Amino acid sequence: MTFIDKWQPIQPVDAQVEVRLRSDLAAVDALQNLWVDFTSSLALTDRNTLRRRTLRKHAIETGILERLYDIEWGLTETLVAEGLTMEAVARAGGELPPGVLPMLEAQLKGLELVTEYVREDLPLTTSFVKELHALITRAQTHYDATDTQGRQFRAELAHGTYKAWPNNVRRSDGSMLEFAPPEQVAGEIERLVEFYNGMDRIHPVISAAWLHHRFVQIHPFQDGNGRVARALTLISLEREKYPPMVVDRDSRDRYLQALDEANAGNLVSLGKLFTKLVMRSIRRELEEPIPEPQAQTAREVARAFARSLERREKEETERRELAVQIRADQIHSQLSVWFDNTSSDLREDFAEAGRRVQTWTDAANPDDPARSPNASPPSTWWHHQIVRTAKRAEHFAVMSADRWWALLGVAVNGHRLRFVASIHHVGSVRTGIMAITTFGDIEVADQEYPGHERAFIATSPDAFTFSHDEEVEDRTLELYEWLDQSLAVALQRFMHRTLGR
Repeated sequence: MTFIDKWQPIQPVDAQVEVRLRSDLAAVDALQNLWVDFTSSLALTDRNTLRRRTLRKHAIETGILERLYDIEWGLTETLVAEGLTMEAVARAGGELPPGVLPMLEAQLKGLELVTEYVREDLPLTTSFVKELHALITRAQTHYDATDTQGRQFRAELAHGTYKAWPNNVRRSDGSMLEFAPPEQVAGEIERLVEFYNGMDRIHPVISAAWLHHRFVQIHPFQDGNGRVARALTLISLEREKYPPMVVDRDSRDRYLQALDEANAGNLVSLGKLFTKLVMRSIRRELEEPIPEPQAQTAREVARAFARSLERREKEETERRELAVQIRADQIHSQLSVWFDNTSSDLREDFAEAGRRVQTWTDAANPDDPARSPNASPPSTWWHHQIVRTAKRAEHFAVMSADRWWALLGVAVNGHRLRFVASIHHVGSVRTGIMAITTFGDIEVADQEYPGHERAFIATSPDAFTFSHDEEVEDRTLELYEWLDQSLAVALQRFMHRTLGR
């Protein structure tokens, strides 16, 4: 007996998805702020160059996900950098099967249509959905269909027209996944548009994930639904000044799994994947250099060659420094979220025991104005303690360069603990390596003499390190477990000092 996953009418977004992904969204927002600052400093032509590269990558990868064609990585990168032309294919020494280039161009035109639609500040409509499908699939004349007996055949694809018969899919385990029946499609797309246009307060990455999944859940066209769904994600991202997101071939298995979990009512995995893919797009646009115009004459080539030799080492160092700064900002946002959540958890734990505790958090990055719990200038924030913890972790902390920190304060019976996490460069800013160290600072009120007794707590013998080329969002759980263990040491010592043990 075949298990059938029955179609269900689409539902509005669950606000808890955003709550559960708070840390991931904070990290992507930190990167987005860097990206907006960076792109606003560029000339319009350079901004357009960045945008076209990402859109071309999206246009290529979206068809690879659907198994419409296959393009090897080297040729993909050339097409992304130079354009979707046969000249670029020839320069890369590659080859494209007949019909693939028109398909790539059509998919790119569809993405450009979305960006133009957003630029005109138009609401999502059912007619736009049909127009987008017609444009994206215009180079595709037929598709592989399955009749009621399970037999496959080639059918003509109607562009921009809703499906006339069911297009359910059979999973690899033999189960059947049902999409909206043809007679329900028009009504469901109208509901999709109504729900989406009312999502003013939902984070753009979450609204993009919701729109994508609900569109796929309906599957309104006979073919091309995945490509249209991925193009629709640009609406949310473009409106809130995020770069286009690319679901590439390496993400295919995780992407399909996340969609299946969303079919079961859990959008968290898809939202988490989308945050990762958006951050990857931001890093790509930030870290990859904007190419110079192609030299045309021998002397122009020679001058470009000379300039490249002169700049190569400098640019590589600058890219490494920028990349590690991006990751530091991203991790700093994750630290701040963890500290805020932990602060709330501690208050709850004390309240359950009938006791009150005061907790607070603070954080700063290199762009913040001078502020600290001791009103110290930036150059002296936790200087001695950071150097001490770095030595314990057997590395040299670069105190003359940018630093980030986050703090959790706890006050009980007049005694105070400050638990601090510091992000700093290791060895030299050129290494592209950064470390996080933690420590505790206790102030215990003296009953006999005025003033406070201070004590330093070494909370961890090791540092949490990361490099400029890591995808640090994959290490969030590891980071949080390390922070929890470090805080446990600080709280244990604080308890002993407070109780006089």
